[in-house]
Parts: sequence; structure tokens; C-alpha cells
Amino acid sequence: MEGDLYLIVSTPNSGALETLSIGLDDKDQEILFLFPDKISTDKIHSIDWKMENGRFKIEKLENQKKQKWFLFFSNILDLADQIESSLTLLEENSGLNLCRLISFIDCNLLDVKNFNSWMDGVAHFADAICFSNRSNENGSAVSQLIERYKSMRYPLETYILSTRKEPPINQVLSHTPRRVSHVYDPPELLEGDETPEKDLYLERLANGNRKKIIPKIFH
Repeated sequence: MEGDLYLIVSTPNSGALETLSIGLDDKDQEILFLFPDKISTDKIHSIDWKMENGRFKIEKLENQKKQKWFLFFSNILDLADQIESSLTLLEENSGLNLCRLISFIDCNLLDVKNFNSWMDGVAHFADAICFSNRSNENGSAVSQLIERYKSMRYPLETYILSTRKEPPINQVLSHTPRRVSHVYDPPELLEGDETPEKDLYLERLANGNRKKIIPKIFH
């Protein structure tokens, strides 16, 4: 695998695929979407991935020379496990350049149980968060969430997606990292407490469990 890699964390009904597909057509051979479950569409090129022994197993990669890869994480599997799997993927494919981890959030789901704890885990790794389906009913909660990460001095970017105008896709897909976590930084630049093993959400206890757990709220 070679080219630019984008990791996508999305809630159900977030419109992530529709947003990222803007401007693409069935002749675009330079972009490939990787899904945990097959999404039937004739508008994009896509293949599936499976998780085996802590690694992304991606079938049909032969002759897949792409310039951009969009790897969608699963809502069912543990987020931290998938972060670790993405680190292995990058280690095994030196030609891949991680551009960003982007999250797409359906604003109607902000009241799901344990949502804030899950969102804190996502925000820790994310470079950008895109909110869709904002309404008068959920607008206040969206603003509070955005202000929460501003007050925590998170450098991530936030975008409110509108159905009335096209999203700022070029800004969303910028190559500029904006994440708090250092797990994707070059190893030679990391201090001892910045390594993946010491990351807030990746560190494990002696019994193998995570020191800080990101809840699975959509399974």
C-alpha cells in the first residue's frame, strides 16, 4: 500500500461516506474506500477489511495502486484496538502517509449513553471532527461539546456540515496534523511518555486490560 491514508471514525447516520464522496465519480481510480462491512454503491471503489489477530486484514490489495485511502473504523470493535491496528498497518506499509484521523458525528446521537466518554477517546486521536444533522434541538449540546475541547486546548478542527452548501472538503482533508495524541508521530521524535505504550487510551495494566477504556456505545 502506498499513498495518503485517512482514518475515519463515524457514528451511524453521520453522512461520512456522502461527504467524502463529493466530487468523485465511477471513473475515479485513484481513491479506495476500505470498509468493515460492505457498503453497496456503484459510485465509489471499495473493498472490505477484517480484523485478525489484532491486524487489519485487507483482501484484494493486489494491483491496488492508489493515491488516497479512506479506512473506515468499525462501530462494533474497540476503538483503541483499531488505533493499534492502524499503527501496525503503517509500520508494515512504509509507503503509506497518514494524513489525518477524521471523525463524523450525527448530532442526534449526542444523548446516547456514555457518548461523552466515547467522544473524549475519539477527540484524543482526531485531527478534525465533522458534525452533521445539527438542529435547534441539539444545537446547544453541539456547542457545548465544541467548547469542551476548546477549553481543554485541543488543537483539533471542528466543522458543522450543512445540507445547504458543500462542506469545506479541502480543509477537512488537509495534511496538517491537529491531534493531541503522539502515537502517529515519527518514533525518533517521541519522548518516553509519548510512545504508543504510554498513550492515555492505549496503555495497558499488568493484567492486559486498558488503563483507560473507551466505551463501545454503538454495538
